[in-house]
Amino acid sequence: MINLLPPEEKRQIRAGLSNSLLFRYCVASLLLAVPLVLLAGGSYLVIIGSKNTAEATIRDSQAKSAEYADIQTQAQEFKNNLSTAKSILDKEVKYSKIAIAIAQNLPAGISLDTLNLDSQNFSQPLTLQLHGDTYDDAIRYKKLLEGSPLFQDVHLQSVTASAEGGGVTIAISTVMNPEAIR
Repeated sequence: MINLLPPEEKRQIRAGLSNSLLFRYCVASLLLAVPLVLLAGGSYLVIIGSKNTAEATIRDSQAKSAEYADIQTQAQEFKNNLSTAKSILDKEVKYSKIAIAIAQNLPAGISLDTLNLDSQNFSQPLTLQLHGDTYDDAIRYKKLLEGSPLFQDVHLQSVTASAEGGGVTIAISTVMNPEAIR
């Protein structure tokens, strides 16, 4: 087949076909753009609605929180009081525990003459004044105190014969172990 159309007319036909195809693309683009615009608008409306709902929830929560502010203050005060009480109880020293430990370690034939316990004694040497029958009682009690977890740095200060009819007066210096006491 021989094409006898002049070149200018051929160009016009091709341009017409291209224009027709471009027109169809423009119409299709517009038809697709309309749902996309509607979808974007709908999404925007949903987001605005969610924002308004969240702001209303925040306002309600703040109002309820303001109602409970006194309770929160009381709870915080109670918590602070509990921590203060815990710190006090952690530092508590049971003097009866110390006295019982000293008495339980007393062997037969030894009696405790004086015992002064106070909170300052825990870091300084404590002197135990005892009365025993013999010098060996003093050595035995010193060894018992050295084996006790309540005492550390146990020293025999003096053993003197009692002027009141026999026996010995014993002075033992020791430092109480603060960790074992608690």
